[in-house]
Amino acid sequence: MSDTGDNCADAIGSAQLTSQDELSSIVGQFPTSGLDYAFGYGSGVLRQGPMLQRPNSEGSKRGMVDLIMAVDDAQSWHTANLSKNRHHYSSLAALGGPPFISWIQKGFGAMLYFHPFVSVSLQSGDGPTIHREIKYGIVSTNDLVQDLLDWRYLYLAGRMHKPETNHENTPTDSMPMSELFRTIASLSYTGDPRMTAGAEDPNKVTNLVKSAGMFRLWENKYAATFDKLQKVGILSIDRSVDGTRKLQFLLGDTGTRKQLVANLPVRLQDRADEIASTSTGSMFLRKEIANIVAPAARSQSMKGLLTAGPIKSWNYIAAKLLKGLLRRR
Repeated sequence: MSDTGDNCADAIGSAQLTSQDELSSIVGQFPTSGLDYAFGYGSGVLRQGPMLQRPNSEGSKRGMVDLIMAVDDAQSWHTANLSKNRHHYSSLAALGGPPFISWIQKGFGAMLYFHPFVSVSLQSGDGPTIHREIKYGIVSTNDLVQDLLDWRYLYLAGRMHKPETNHENTPTDSMPMSELFRTIASLSYTGDPRMTAGAEDPNKVTNLVKSAGMFRLWENKYAATFDKLQKVGILSIDRSVDGTRKLQFLLGDTGTRKQLVANLPVRLQDRADEIASTSTGSMFLRKEIANIVAPAARSQSMKGLLTAGPIKSWNYIAAKLLKGLLRRR
């Protein structure tokens, strides 16, 4: 590494009060399915005052860790988080359930849902358990990108203008094959107002992949594509001890990422540089996909009033809403 790189690394190390391993352990206590991006910020993560003595490993009082997590579908993510971390939510929020929580998140303020004063326990190998207090906010990836691009609220964008510590998928990232299939299945629902309004089963995408017999159909459909990517050195497939197959993407080279982006539809090419970025590419891509899906889904729904008539359309919408509500119980 160059002297400049060494100095940069030293500066980061001296300024960072919460280690990357700690941040990864914290993020690991939340649902990872649908989590696009996470970053820590604030005085509990990066030093913002005089050089203070670092706390000892016994868990001396340390500053609160501020964390933002961007998720592809807020309602689905809150559903999973309620199941895993129900005690993080107020009694009112837990009673209202994911639709109410998502409404609060997107209906007021800067499109965030914050959980303050949450205590987490971190275990590092054989070392002592460390207790940290965190505040974490949930934002839809589309809303985060909108604030970054347009300064709609300059709330999250303002935080990301300053140094922060990222926890994100690395260029050589791996994921279960089922998660890739889930991501592909979610593309046509990204930005679809029916999902936001609760007119669809929040588990619809997961069911498309994990229902009996469906996974094998997905494998068969994409087998040829996987074979091509393996031959050019972009993908390797590993089988874990439990039989789960993991995909390892080898995308560390910027040219490789740009080559893949060049195969996207033409209407996405004008954002090629942002999409090929290792840090925010997935957020920009999801935003662009939502911009494609949302208008078409809205206009097609409105067209139903003309083609099916208002009564049949209302009956269809009511049935969808009821079905979605029952699925959430």
